[in-house]
Amino acid sequence: MRILNLFAEAGTAPLTPRTLLDGALTVAVVVGALVLYLGNALSAALRARREGYEPRPPSARF
Repeated sequence: MRILNLFAEAGTAPLTPRTLLDGALTVAVVVGALVLYLGNALSAALRARREGYEPRPPSARF
């Protein structure tokens, strides 16, 4: 019982099924957001390539 009190005082919890589930859910949300972001970037790049868009050379920016 003393160990549980130490965890409670420190503001952390041992690896219980609830904290493991929360961690897995957090990882799933982060990975899902990253996949959506990269998917949108890839589709935009492929669309630009298919439509023949040519980016300006670096020297022409100014």
